[in-house]
Amino acid sequence: MTEVSVNPVSEDALISEPETSAEEAVPQDSPSPTDNVPDRPSPDEDGYFSNSVIIGDSVSSSLQTYLNTEQEALDGVLIFSIENYAYYAAAMGVPVSYRGVNRNIRETVNTIGCDKLFLLLGMNDVVSGGPEKAYESAMELVGILTRECPETKLFLQGMTPSSIDSSYNKITRDNILSFNRLLKDSAEEKGYCYIDVFDVFADENGYIKKEYAGDHYVHMKSSAGRPWAEALRDPANYYNLPEE
Repeated sequence: MTEVSVNPVSEDALISEPETSAEEAVPQDSPSPTDNVPDRPSPDEDGYFSNSVIIGDSVSSSLQTYLNTEQEALDGVLIFSIENYAYYAAAMGVPVSYRGVNRNIRETVNTIGCDKLFLLLGMNDVVSGGPEKAYESAMELVGILTRECPETKLFLQGMTPSSIDSSYNKITRDNILSFNRLLKDSAEEKGYCYIDVFDVFADENGYIKKEYAGDHYVHMKSSAGRPWAEALRDPANYYNLPEE
């Protein structure tokens, strides 16, 4: 198992009204569509990422590198960037190392006791089985975490772009976008929040912008860390934000 690098930075009475005739009735303002909608905490608020955990694959290493030096950018969030990690691996119980102890993902989440879990996975799933199979693995893990970590709110980030289309291992722009659509379309039904940062890093053709491309595949330079953190702070990139 590849050693997991962890950034230990941080975590009401009824009142009777006098009767009025139709002629005396005073028109009432129509209720706003948001009148009875509870306030939802927003990721651009200070402290939103406190007591939160990010678990990603090797693609997330640029974000981790940035957060290692700019801890306050996401309120000291704890981040794991794990080479070759995937939804299917997490669902199968492949361990995460935390403070020198290997545990499966649900045990790790419950040990930490985090309020929010952000999953930055999918690339290795698509490589293994394409977008539909990757989606099935993601939903399997969502079911496990929803059942066994009920106090933790789930956030699934869509995949970031690739530098090229590789039909050999199924990493193509269309497959990435297809997987992202599947995640977004199921968010409300399955009870998680979907985050889309694809456009932050994509050029006009849907591939990684040259200034961020770290290789000729899927990884990005460390310079991508700051815009990534900023994208996670932007409520416009969130779908189905949870209530507190």
